[in-house]
Amino acid sequence: MSNGHGSESLVHLFDAMVRFTSESPADAVVSPEGRWGEYLGSGDGIAVGERLRGSLRWSFYSGNCLYPQIRRGEAVPDRLNLCTLNPGGYIDSEDGACIASMATATATEALNGIASA
Repeated sequence: MSNGHGSESLVHLFDAMVRFTSESPADAVVSPEGRWGEYLGSGDGIAVGERLRGSLRWSFYSGNCLYPQIRRGEAVPDRLNLCTLNPGGYIDSEDGACIASMATATATEALNGIASA
């Protein structure tokens, strides 16, 4: 699988199944220090693959996102459809390793029907 950077290729490591478990900042798996955006919640899950298997723990931070406003029952501003994502967490592998996972991304979402979520 090409990643668009010359001869390098991506290697599939695992599939993940995750679940949301808490909106409480006290349950954050990764600290808000050095992160941008509002804390949305944390959860757990599993990683299953030929190369990596284990349990997952994660927290999700996001800026310019509609979800916190919707969760508070506030109106959604017109044309706000950019969401900056800043998730992070850990994979505790079956062989005893603890692998840190941090990411940043930008996502856009069509607003049709999202305000009623």
